[in-house]
Amino acid sequence: MAILNQGFVRELNLDETIDEAKAINNLATGSISEDMSVFAGNSSNQSEFIWVNPSGSSTDTAYSFDPIESSFKFNSLIAYGNGDPLKQIKPVHLIEDAVWTQSGISGFITITTNMPHGIDPNAALPLITLEETRFDIAGGNINGEHQVQSVPSTTTITITYDTDPGALFASSQYKSWITYEDLELPSPLAKNEKYYVVYSNSLDQFKVDDAYVEIGVNNFISITSPIEVDIAFIRTNKVEQQNLLYIINPEVNDEEFSYSFAGSGSVEDRFNTLEGNIDSSTFLRTKKLRTDSNNAFKDEIKLEGHLRVFDPDPYNQQTSDLFDQKSGVYITNPSSSLDDIQKLRAFSSNANPWIVETATGDLLTQSSEMNIGDLNFNYTGASTATLNGLQNVNTATNVDETVFQYKLPVTVNNEIYFVLLRS
Repeated sequence: MAILNQGFVRELNLDETIDEAKAINNLATGSISEDMSVFAGNSSNQSEFIWVNPSGSSTDTAYSFDPIESSFKFNSLIAYGNGDPLKQIKPVHLIEDAVWTQSGISGFITITTNMPHGIDPNAALPLITLEETRFDIAGGNINGEHQVQSVPSTTTITITYDTDPGALFASSQYKSWITYEDLELPSPLAKNEKYYVVYSNSLDQFKVDDAYVEIGVNNFISITSPIEVDIAFIRTNKVEQQNLLYIINPEVNDEEFSYSFAGSGSVEDRFNTLEGNIDSSTFLRTKKLRTDSNNAFKDEIKLEGHLRVFDPDPYNQQTSDLFDQKSGVYITNPSSSLDDIQKLRAFSSNANPWIVETATGDLLTQSSEMNIGDLNFNYTGASTATLNGLQNVNTATNVDETVFQYKLPVTVNNEIYFVLLRS
């Protein structure tokens, strides 16, 4: 008992403490040591979400990238939500296969990546880091830094490893990868920077930015260079005070209000009801007009009166700009998908798009944006063109529109045009 009565020596930094849990409980009262153990390692908790580059060998077409919106799309139905902090965005190459080969008393592992790894066999071979690998025998012990020993091809490298680790555990759901110092993210994304998830649909796609606001319009980082890697989005999962406050029911003055579901269903029933509500709200969000992004709908839009379109930038000063993806209000091809919208034209018009081909006398148009075929009154000599209800119609040798007295509306592929006539 003498040591308990003599106190602590400052230079030993509390090393004399026999039972740390009892000591902290004595200072803070209660069972505070058990509460603290719940949050052990809290700041290092993280999760990874992998975007697989479609240009690699993967046949999963659910992964894609929208270069206009800089939006990443995944094959998972559990994407990160708006405001989620990303402690790091890491450039990686996924491992498709890893095979151990015995060489003397040792051996080596040949690693196959899903796309060209970019390591130059004629330069100094780098250190690579294996992450999230699992083998039948060695488990996760292979994870960590390894020196590349050789580069047999653009998609294979070898590393020295003494014992057979077994077969690589890999599936479409589970991903392992390599990364190294010279592997780069697409510009302007940077390694070892903190980012936030923005414009997430909470299902399978999101964008990123270096800041996030809860109320207001968020920006997003526009990616300007080709993506030549797979990307690991690493989210921090540490629990902070604000997270705990979110689970506390706020004070509600309405005595009849309750956060519980109506009825006395099981926990599973309540989760099913919640999931249904989330699915419904997610679908309804796609039907709302947005002012911060493009709007694409399959529904018919009926208007009464006038539709006014203005160009405050001004963006559409040149004729070529009128067919840019960011320009104007368009009537689209109803058979095209929302992921690949085909525009037909900006507006319907009574303007005459037809011209006379002087060499042949044919009436032609080059207006492919109007989704119609060529209107060709092709007749010569004694042949005559026949319009429904009119006979003996001859072509005029004078194409000056001022000499015509009448105009006859005709419908061609659901488009209204006017044939100029004179007696």
